[in-house]
Amino acid sequence: MKANRTIGMGRAAWSVLLAVGIGLAAPATAHAQASPKDKAAAEALFLEAKKMMEADQYQDACPKLEESHKQDPAAGTLMYLAHCYEKTKRPARAWATWRAAESMARAAGKAEREKTSREKAEALESTLSSLRINVPADAKLPGLEIKRDGEVVAPASWGEAAPIDQGDHEISVTAPGRKPWKASFKIGAARSKETVEIPVLETEGAAAAPASTADKKPSEPPTAAQDASPASFWTQQKIGFVVGAAGLVGLGAGAYFGLRASSKEKDSNSHCMAENQNWCDETGLALNKQAQDAEKVAIGAFVAGGVLTAAGIVLVLTAPSGQPTSAPKVGLAPRVAPGFGGWVLSGNW
Repeated sequence: MKANRTIGMGRAAWSVLLAVGIGLAAPATAHAQASPKDKAAAEALFLEAKKMMEADQYQDACPKLEESHKQDPAAGTLMYLAHCYEKTKRPARAWATWRAAESMARAAGKAEREKTSREKAEALESTLSSLRINVPADAKLPGLEIKRDGEVVAPASWGEAAPIDQGDHEISVTAPGRKPWKASFKIGAARSKETVEIPVLETEGAAAAPASTADKKPSEPPTAAQDASPASFWTQQKIGFVVGAAGLVGLGAGAYFGLRASSKEKDSNSHCMAENQNWCDETGLALNKQAQDAEKVAIGAFVAGGVLTAAGIVLVLTAPSGQPTSAPKVGLAPRVAPGFGGWVLSGNW
């Protein structure tokens, strides 16, 4: 589905998640031309679904409309399908389908259908519940796959609030060489906001064996070398080298995220309309957001790296001849936030 790249972050994030979070939205980009046989099958399914809807048999009509749209994608079919989802109390799917119909109607130059679909979608937005799937950095294992109700959740939508219908749901997580993990939950009320935290998957077949008391050896008093204070190994000059090295790491991180931002921006352009680069499909929006995030981190990393590098040089050049009487306590940790990224040095010496 195409959307303007300059819209608000909340609307943009949900637009990115239509196909992944709802598992339905039809793209407004060019479809493969349906064969006459497919068109005939789609029309038959559509007419049968309309009769069912007129008889209030919405539960049976929705699958037929889904198949009709699959055979021959059309904005009109999506509009009927969105209405069918509303009647079967699936507002999140209905919202996604109205948005897809709006996009297809716009591409086809059907102004009235576009307006109707947009108004229907906007009317539903305030009633939607949402689910956010958070994946901590240490849980992002190679080959990690997350599914919601059997549908794969793309990495681009991790951490974003996606519309979700009321009822029972399941999150399943797998990764090569790791034990699978599942979580079941229920969305019970409208406008609910739920969050699922993905844990670090356990290694397949690994079991931590408790240490036997027979294997434990009595502690021995430390030798003179072991008892040596860390202070004897630290000087301001060495601290300067550590700080300077951290600065270089920050500069390297800035360069990496700068290249990543450029690459993501380039990739997003291939998912945008050639005549108007501000209009992109869901993949283009996701890639553009990743490019913006990487750019923010790159700027923060460059600034932090420059400051730390300069501080390291100053510490080395102004180091006294003596040594401290106690070991310096130094902490170096990464910090990434909206508009900032880099390393933070803390401690006392």
